[in-house]
Amino acid sequence: MFKRIKSLHPWREFLRFGVIAWILYLVFRSIFDRAFHPDYEAYCPFGGLQAAASLFERGSLACTMTSAQIVTGAVLAIGVIIFSKLFCGVVCPLGTITEKLSSLGRKWKLQVKQVPEIADKLLRSLKYILLFVTVYYTVDSSELFCKTYDPYYAATTGFGADVNPLWAGIAILVFITTPIFIRTAWCRYLCPLGAVSNIFRYFLMFSVVTIAYILANAAGLQLSYVWPLAAVTFLAWLFEIQRKASFPLPLSRITRNTSTCNNCRQCTESCPQGIPVGKLKEVRHIDCNLCGVCVASCNQQKSLTINHRYREWYPVTIAVLLIVLGLSLGASIRIPTIEQQWGEPNDLENASTLTISGLDNVKCYGSSMAFASGMKKVNGVLGVATYVDDHSVKIWYDANKLTPTDIRKNIFTPVRRQIKPVPEDVRQLGVITAGIDQLYDVYDAEYLQQLLLQNFPAAYGFETTFDCPVKVNIFYDKTVNIDKNTVRKIVEKREIRIENGLNIRKVKLNYQLSGMTVSDTAITRDDFIRTMFVPFRKTFARFDRTPIPSIDTLRLSYNHPGENDYQRMLPYLTSHLSSYQAVLGVRTTFGRKNPELQVFFHKEKAGISQIKEWTNAEKLTIHYANGKTGSVVNPFRSED
Repeated sequence: MFKRIKSLHPWREFLRFGVIAWILYLVFRSIFDRAFHPDYEAYCPFGGLQAAASLFERGSLACTMTSAQIVTGAVLAIGVIIFSKLFCGVVCPLGTITEKLSSLGRKWKLQVKQVPEIADKLLRSLKYILLFVTVYYTVDSSELFCKTYDPYYAATTGFGADVNPLWAGIAILVFITTPIFIRTAWCRYLCPLGAVSNIFRYFLMFSVVTIAYILANAAGLQLSYVWPLAAVTFLAWLFEIQRKASFPLPLSRITRNTSTCNNCRQCTESCPQGIPVGKLKEVRHIDCNLCGVCVASCNQQKSLTINHRYREWYPVTIAVLLIVLGLSLGASIRIPTIEQQWGEPNDLENASTLTISGLDNVKCYGSSMAFASGMKKVNGVLGVATYVDDHSVKIWYDANKLTPTDIRKNIFTPVRRQIKPVPEDVRQLGVITAGIDQLYDVYDAEYLQQLLLQNFPAAYGFETTFDCPVKVNIFYDKTVNIDKNTVRKIVEKREIRIENGLNIRKVKLNYQLSGMTVSDTAITRDDFIRTMFVPFRKTFARFDRTPIPSIDTLRLSYNHPGENDYQRMLPYLTSHLSSYQAVLGVRTTFGRKNPELQVFFHKEKAGISQIKEWTNAEKLTIHYANGKTGSVVNPFRSED
C-alpha cells in the first residue's frame, strides 16, 4: 500500500507545497527586499470571478483587476465543469493547510467523527451567504470586498491597507481552529470560492437562471443582478443539502469497480473530505475535488479509477495544464478596466483613436473613472478605455474638432516643484530648458523630482509647461558647470528607487530628452522661492460662523514653500488641527518677504500659545473618511 500511495502523493504534494513555497518566497523576499512589492492577487481566480461579475453588471473591472484574473476565473469555471474542483484539491494553499490541520485534529483525537445532519445543512449555507455578500459589495463598489476579510490576503500582505483587522483576524482564527475539530471545515462551510465551484458543478441550474435573467431584462423588466445572484446561491445550497451530489457534471469523476473491490475501506479512510468512497459506485459527492488520493490508496489496483480508467497522474497533470492555459491566455487577452463611449453612434463610427501609455495616474477603477470624467469635459472626445495593467488609455475623438496634440494638452498637468531647500550661500540659480517626452501627470512630476534629487545635486527645482515634447525648466546652482551629456544621462535613466518609510519602490521610466539649452540668465534665490511657492488654504465650516473681530492668526515661518513632500503634508496638519474647536483653518501665503504658515483661530476660545502648542505637536493625528485615525511625524514643528 505504501508504494501505491508513494507513487502519486509526491506529485500532488509537490504541486501543492510548491504553490505555498512560492507564496512564502514572495512574502519573505518582500520583507528583506523593501523594493520588492508582489501582487498576491495577480492570478487569483476568485478575484477574477468577482471582477467578471463587476464587468458584466457595470461594464468595468473591479479595483486593479486585469484580464489575467478574469481568465484564471474563467479557466477555473471550465475546469470545475469538466474536471471537478481541481483547484481546491491540488492547488489552493488554503485547502492544503486546511487538510493538514484536519489530519492533526484526527491524530490528536479532537475531531468529531460526523457533524449532525441538521447542523451540517445549516453550516453549508454560510459559504453561500458569504459569497452573496462578497459579490454584492464588490459589484456595488468595484472594489474587491473579499480583501477585507480574506485570511490569505491578510496573512500575505501583513494586514495591508485594504484589510479590516477585526474581520480578517476572526477569519484567520476560524480558519486555523475549526478544521482541527471538524474535517476541512473551512472548505466545506466557509470558503466562498468553494461555493462558486459548487455553483459551476450545478452548471445547468446556473445557466437556466442566467438565461432567464437576460431574457427578463431584454423584455424590459430591468431586474437587478441581485436577483440572479440570490437565486443561484440559494438554489446551489438547496441542491447541495438535498443530495450532496451534482448531476450530470462534472464530466470527470471517481468510479469504483465493485467486482474487484475487496471493501477494505482504505479509500474512505484516506479521503481528505471524508467521503464514503468505498460505499459508492460513482463519486458525485459535492465535496469531491478529484484530488486522486483515494485512487492512489487503493489496495486493489484499478478498482478505483477516474471515468473507468486508471489514471493516477490525471488530477495533477490536468491542474498543471489548466494553470499553463490560464497564464497563457491571461497574457494574450486584454480587457479594459473601464470602457465608456458618450459620443453619438454616427460620430463614433467615424472616430479617430489615440493610445497613450505611461499614465501612472490611471492605476485602478477609481482613477480610471476620474480620468474618464475629465475627458468628458473635453469637446470632441467621444469615449475612453483604460488599462491599469500598463497604465495606458485609448481615446476616441472627433478629428474635426481635436488633434492628438490637443488631447495630450488636456491630459497634461503643469507643475512647479522645489525639490529641496536652497542654501543661503546659493545666491543665483541658472535655468536649463529641456524638451522631455512622456511627461504627463503629477506622478511624472514626482518621478522627475526624485530623478533630479538622486542624480543632480546642483538642481533645486523645476517647472513644466505643455509643448511637444513637454518644456521643462530646471533651476540649478549657477556656480556649477553644466555638462549637457551628463544631464541627458540623468534624464534618460530607466529606473529610480523611491523610499517611503520602510518601503522602497522601483519605478521604471521612459523619459526622452529632445533638445536642451542652458540659459545665460539667472534668477535670485528669493525670486526662485517665490516662483516655486504653491499656496494652500483650508478653512473649516466654523470659520464662516465666527465673527471677524474674534478671528486671530498664528504666523509661523514656512521654509519649504514649493517642496512637494511638505505640500502633501499640509492636509494632514489641517486634519490634526480640525480636532480643536478653537482652530478655524490653515493656509500658506507669502508675507512681505518670506513664505508663512498661518493658522486661523477663535481668540476667545484659545490663546496663541495654545494654538502654537497644537501646531507644534510631535505627531499629527489624522482623521480618515472611514472613521479611522492615524498619526505621522509633524514636519511643521517650529521654534519661532
